[in-house]
Amino acid sequence: MGKTALAQLVFNDEEVQKHFEPKMWTCVSNSFQLDILVKKILKADNLDMDQLQNELRKKIDGKRYLLVLDDVWNENRNKWLSLKDLLMGGAEGSRILITTRSKNVANIADTAEPYNLRGLNEEQSWFLFKKMAFKEGKEPESSTIKAIGEEITRKCQGVPLAIRTVGRMLYSKHQETEWLAFKRNKLSTISQEEDDIIPTLQLSYDVLPSHLKHCFAFCSLFPPDCEISVDILIRLWVAQGFVKSSNPNECLEDVGYEYYNELVWRSFFQEEEKDEFGIITSCKMHDLMNELAVKVAGEGSRIIGGNKTDFDAKRLLHISFDFDVDSSEWKIPTSLLESNKLRTFLFLSQHYSREESFHKSFCATIASILSHCVC
Repeated sequence: MGKTALAQLVFNDEEVQKHFEPKMWTCVSNSFQLDILVKKILKADNLDMDQLQNELRKKIDGKRYLLVLDDVWNENRNKWLSLKDLLMGGAEGSRILITTRSKNVANIADTAEPYNLRGLNEEQSWFLFKKMAFKEGKEPESSTIKAIGEEITRKCQGVPLAIRTVGRMLYSKHQETEWLAFKRNKLSTISQEEDDIIPTLQLSYDVLPSHLKHCFAFCSLFPPDCEISVDILIRLWVAQGFVKSSNPNECLEDVGYEYYNELVWRSFFQEEEKDEFGIITSCKMHDLMNELAVKVAGEGSRIIGGNKTDFDAKRLLHISFDFDVDSSEWKIPTSLLESNKLRTFLFLSQHYSREESFHKSFCATIASILSHCVC
């Protein structure tokens, strides 16, 4: 409901910037393991828990800090209290700002009175939908199309992302028959359940051509709030065979960039960053889009955290490692060694400054696994 956007406005406000130092922003998502969370706060990977505690104290002790914990799902009070103990050294006036979709999280965190964001009202929702679905944002002349559009906005529950995404999906449809078919075949299948917008968002995924479906589902390998290199993403799509061209002289990376732009236009990606020449270098996915990617990817894709060693890899096609692989902390699970279907090993947080011999050994093991995989 725009929680992260509002938190960003507060975080970047000029007065707030002057008032607090240091200022820290962390996307928490489903992982509330204390050591992982402190690593995210400090942006430090290669430290043990004692070192992390010392570094955190150095950073905040006696200082009026602002910490934003974005997209929190933890409802374990003991975990919250453990983190709170580590953050007690700040000066008077320090603040922790939490964004969450769960009222239980707000209650467990002992917050001040929570600020509950409401979605867009019907008038605002319809205005945004018109802007996305119709040329120049003009109201449709057809009363049938207008009625269906208003029904769609109600299904979107005031969530701007859902309105933008579904509106863009319908932008190229101009005939009443097309809108009626959408209502009959797609919209009618969506149950109006409170706080569950994923089925509505999935409408925009279901109508994608197969090559874009593959490209989007592959993005389930990136965790929430991950800054995704567009160049690397397109190369990964090409390597997986998702990018096709009937023109042998056409560069596949250029075609992949067209795929990317199509997904951006449909609101699957956001927060693009550009270099000094105006070239797009990175993007992010909204946390709801990230949820959708995980859902549609199914059992074939998985993000592996440093504390995960008991997962079943038999059905996995793609995995990513959201931590710095270190011989002293993580062992390759037997199920991974026995897997014969894997096509992707993606290292998201890897640093090679130390334990170089181990990394070479680990990479050799990965190469061995891939060598006997059946495609």
